[in-house]
Amino acid sequence: MNDVLPNEQKGCRRKTRGTKDQLLIDKLVLRDRKRRHTNLSMAWIDYRKAYDMVPHSWIVECMSMFKIAANVRTFVESSMENWKTELTSSGESLGNVNLRRGIFQGDSLSPLIFVMCMIPLSLILRKEKVGYEFRGKELKINHLLFMDDLKLFGKNKEQIDSLVKTVHIVSKDIGMEFGIKKCGMLVMKRGKIVECNGIQLPDEETIKSVEEDGYKYLGILELDKIMEGEMKRKFVKEYGRRLRLVLKSKLNGRNKIMAMNTWAVALLRYGAGVLKWTKDEIAAMDRKHVN
Repeated sequence: MNDVLPNEQKGCRRKTRGTKDQLLIDKLVLRDRKRRHTNLSMAWIDYRKAYDMVPHSWIVECMSMFKIAANVRTFVESSMENWKTELTSSGESLGNVNLRRGIFQGDSLSPLIFVMCMIPLSLILRKEKVGYEFRGKELKINHLLFMDDLKLFGKNKEQIDSLVKTVHIVSKDIGMEFGIKKCGMLVMKRGKIVECNGIQLPDEETIKSVEEDGYKYLGILELDKIMEGEMKRKFVKEYGRRLRLVLKSKLNGRNKIMAMNTWAVALLRYGAGVLKWTKDEIAAMDRKHVN
């Protein structure tokens, strides 16, 4: 599957760190923009109930397009034909309803099916000759994907408008819809944020400009840069809350240590490569929670 997935998609991709890889690439773009004081426009796209909206006909089409093994195709197609639910009212059955869209969650196959269905979107965006360019390098980037979390990059407002509308058209064609309230965009000129009226979509809805409190992308707040101070405070507060819950639990000593490492410490590890912690900050956090 790694040979089929585009590099822009890190969901279900082997030998990657998933969201952390995307956040580090995102951080690289933001730092390069700040260093050069150049123009950058960005948009964050949220899909409404992404897993539930994918039509089964599109799944079948994608499996054929990417030459998925015949036995796997047959298994998935025959399984989808039997996906149904029973409607009841006051304990009385009203009949069965066949499901013609949506992917199950909680198993290992469904995420692979979903990212496969998103591959054509990346291929189409690659053909768009727009995006953020790194100076001195033949490198251009216009989108990052982790499962259904999509971030777009453009050189200016016109480019980001074009990219968003392309994504909107493709999404409509495959039966997926934007969660407009959770989408956002931002325009920067010569390193400074510029106010704008947002992006008007063909269906009359508008993606609004992100406010000064930032946008949470893959769990990390950002605006024209990653909001390190705010995120550190949030991480420390949540780390302390989780630590207290573990210590107050009725787990034995060994299980408490395991819970701390897998639930509390893991929170700090997630942001470790993205947020720059100093030794003094780490020592202060240790003293606070030891005492």
